[in-house]
Amino acid sequence: MSTNRHPEYVTETLFLRQIIEGTVDLYLYEEGNLRRYYFRVDKEKKEPLVYKKYKRDRATVHENNMYKQQLLNALSCEGLSKDVLERLSYNKASLSKFYVRYYQCSGENYVHYDAKISRDLFNFRVRPGLKVSSLSIQNYVLGGEEKQFGTKLNYRLGAELEFVMPFKKGKWALVVEPTYQQYYGEENVDNRNSTAEYKSIELPFGVRHYFFLNDQDRVLLNVSYVIDQSFNSSIKFESSTYLDVLSRNNIAIGAGVLLRNKFMLELKYDSPRHILGGYSYWDSKYSSFSFILGYQLF
Repeated sequence: MSTNRHPEYVTETLFLRQIIEGTVDLYLYEEGNLRRYYFRVDKEKKEPLVYKKYKRDRATVHENNMYKQQLLNALSCEGLSKDVLERLSYNKASLSKFYVRYYQCSGENYVHYDAKISRDLFNFRVRPGLKVSSLSIQNYVLGGEEKQFGTKLNYRLGAELEFVMPFKKGKWALVVEPTYQQYYGEENVDNRNSTAEYKSIELPFGVRHYFFLNDQDRVLLNVSYVIDQSFNSSIKFESSTYLDVLSRNNIAIGAGVLLRNKFMLELKYDSPRHILGGYSYWDSKYSSFSFILGYQLF
């Protein structure tokens, strides 16, 4: 143990793990039992938070707690008393708690990455919504005339399971969302009526990326591969003939926000889906936009 009270620096290239991001950032360096903390103000150069034990004589150990003065200068708020700073310890839990208290006092936005990853590894949400869908079909043998069944507003109901990946500070997640959806449309040409009834269970498997606004609010982007299973669905013509619906899979993309780690708003687009997969000479295009409201149960 050194007898020098002041830090003795060496120059090295190190990998730091970010713990808190905001106007003042907190970082951690770990190697075995060694832990050192760094901070950065307004995206300037990272600086070490100075804490050092040293000896003045053989029997007495003293501490250089310069990190407290550094944080007092960087994280000043009227609601933070000096008593809080005096009780501060040089470890991740104590430093993180102090940072959080500062941001709560100042009202500034921040992200606590360690808290996010440990708390939200698995999330379950209910996701009802409205779906605007359109359907058209076409037979290449019968002249290729396209039948339009119109744009309809229907409801959808989904339940989403999300697994937040334990890297990249919780910015990536895998999602699966079983969803019930339905569509009913009519087409009338020259007093000849046709109807389309389409019900299915969608099973999207997707990847989600988050952009953190603060510790509780995020912007999200998704892309999903949607497996669709139709049931009790057909397209009927006035001549009493009908086509069984056999839907194919498609791609969906979505964008939205997660607010207060509870409420989700998302706009989702489904690329055109072929729903007459059992017929060689029929083509179909079923596409939709969905407005989804989500609520996190756990």
